[in-house]
Amino acid sequence: MKPNYLNNFVIVLTIVAILGFGTNAFARQGAGYCRNVCLNQCAGQKDNCGMNKLSEKQIKAINEQRKAFFDATEDLRQKIYEKETELTSVLAKKEPDAEKAKAVQKDISDLKSQLHQKKIDHIVKMKKINPYCDRKACGLMDRDRDRDRGCCR
Repeated sequence: MKPNYLNNFVIVLTIVAILGFGTNAFARQGAGYCRNVCLNQCAGQKDNCGMNKLSEKQIKAINEQRKAFFDATEDLRQKIYEKETELTSVLAKKEPDAEKAKAVQKDISDLKSQLHQKKIDHIVKMKKINPYCDRKACGLMDRDRDRDRGCCR
């Protein structure tokens, strides 16, 4: 039997095309989302999220406010992480305790609520400095929501 080079060529070409299109489909996942958009240039935005319109004093105030926010919420974020780890541990057991899991989840919800309230206060303070600042421009995208959308890595 003689090998059929045309069939092999079509198969190889099809595989290369599928891989090429598949790579392109995932190449822009999360594009346009920057973690430090007030400090770095945003993807797809030419004005650095309004930073070009600010004075050096305003930029310094924004950076100080962001640092103060992250320092002030460090303990709260750590507690959330600990409770999420505890919940994972409770649910990982062969016979998980439903009541304990519910109690831990309630604690997580309470802590996240406190964090969200602090985020709102922070956004209000940031908007007083930079009127163009919103949740995304202040670097405060919600990790859980973004992870569901495929934005975070």
